[in-house]
Amino acid sequence: MKVLKNIAGAFALLFGFAVIVGIGYIAYIRGWGVPNFSNSHYVEFDKEKIDEFDKWSREDEGEPDVIFISGPGEYDPNKNYKVYDPDDPSTYDIDHVIEVFGVDPNRNLIEEGVTSIAFSSAGYGNDNILVGHGRTFIRNIHTGELDYYVTASKHTMGQVGNYKLKTIWLYQPGVHNEGPVACPYWETHESYKEDQMYRFKDLYEAIIHWDGEGDIIFYNCTGGGQKAIVYDIELNPELDDSIFTPESLVKGVDWSNGKVKVKEGQS
Repeated sequence: MKVLKNIAGAFALLFGFAVIVGIGYIAYIRGWGVPNFSNSHYVEFDKEKIDEFDKWSREDEGEPDVIFISGPGEYDPNKNYKVYDPDDPSTYDIDHVIEVFGVDPNRNLIEEGVTSIAFSSAGYGNDNILVGHGRTFIRNIHTGELDYYVTASKHTMGQVGNYKLKTIWLYQPGVHNEGPVACPYWETHESYKEDQMYRFKDLYEAIIHWDGEGDIIFYNCTGGGQKAIVYDIELNPELDDSIFTPESLVKGVDWSNGKVKVKEGQS
């Protein structure tokens, strides 16, 4: 089992900034709060898979393949780490211990020639409440010059990140009625690259070591039982430039016929 230290703030996206939810899911398991989406268990996207993961329990698993830990010091398996409590401010800055299943620390997909990736995901907060799910497409994972697309739904904020334009856009139907909101905060490409790689750190470290056999599961030992799953992983999907534009968040994308592109005739 491998332990990765000082992976702090990596989920500010998926789950924090909106998180990548699709990626909206993993920043939540960082313990940054769980939004109460009405009827969140009754979404249409991959309902069968969601219902299956509803029943997943840490007690059914053995030793994790990897442990992520944030904070100073070495991981101590005998330490009684404090658990995040949204009603207790003293727990807001605790070390987080994330167990990861479904990865092989000895495998590196980038060394195998993988440059882009697609996956679906779902994340659960305290009390096994679904807080987000969707599908994510990322390219240039081998260089860190990330372009990415995260599906939007009425339950989850979608996102697009574009390295060349140094901008990300956020969009949630029914919330952003005037269209995607641009966040052009980066003055240089290097600063954009650094921030996006930081935000995706835990997810990135897990996916590039995917064992190729099934799902990747994250379990936050210190987050009140929060969990997330990454599934239907596809290596080197063909991603059209059009999906990395704000328009794609409104129109949606189609990945049913090989190449991933913006849906035609949508508005």
